[in-house]
Amino acid sequence: MYPAEREKDTLAWWEEYANYLRSIKKDIYLIAEVWVRPQKVAPYTKKFDSCFNFPLAQSVINSILYQDSTYLQDTKKSMESIYKKYNSSFYSDAIFLTNHDMNRVYSVLNDKTKMKLAATLLLTLPVNPYIYYGEEIVMKGQKPDEYIIEPFK
Repeated sequence: MYPAEREKDTLAWWEEYANYLRSIKKDIYLIAEVWVRPQKVAPYTKKFDSCFNFPLAQSVINSILYQDSTYLQDTKKSMESIYKKYNSSFYSDAIFLTNHDMNRVYSVLNDKTKMKLAATLLLTLPVNPYIYYGEEIVMKGQKPDEYIIEPFK
């Protein structure tokens, strides 16, 4: 099967699954993790209420690291433009700073003031924020995985 056919089949499966879940519970909230480029994520916004937004997460960190908010501004505008082509009704991004596959945000920023700024942006953007366990107490951790997924301190 060619990649385009696989993508189409994958999306069809998730649409069927989402429809089934909504037939059981109308007000269910469905979130997806689709870690590919935004153009490939966009079709998922039709059936999911939210998708984890990896580019937006990285743009928050880059804006702080490089002290330049255009990373965040440009990414947010671009993502909204792409997603609106597929879903013009309600859709809300799911934003985070890092997750279990990434170096922890404090290990990347390595500064408590920058960490507070990242948390402020995360919690004040007009999106649904998600916090990877340990970020709220400034846990560090870098690859390999055992240092990223350590137990909560």
